[in-house]
Amino acid sequence: MMISKETIEDLVQAVTKQYKMAKEVTSRVELDKENNVNIFVNLVVGSDTVIKDLSADLQDKIKTKVKETTDLEVKEVNITVKKAVQEKQPKTAM
Repeated sequence: MMISKETIEDLVQAVTKQYKMAKEVTSRVELDKENNVNIFVNLVVGSDTVIKDLSADLQDKIKTKVKETTDLEVKEVNITVKKAVQEKQPKTAM
């Protein structure tokens, strides 16, 4: 069975789309010499995001999703927050 890196990246996107605080997401998948999966995720988050909690939850959910879907072991999920953006507040009419 062959599973492309793009397929794993699509799985990462599917997981991260469940989080409203993850505004923009890019990912990269690498395989080491032992065919362990290493996933690198770059995020832009909302400024009110608790980054530590989001990162831990994403790491767990991504590992679980990839394991359940592909039966591949994920060695690590590295999360990098590139930027925290201010949420746009709706303008109130006066």
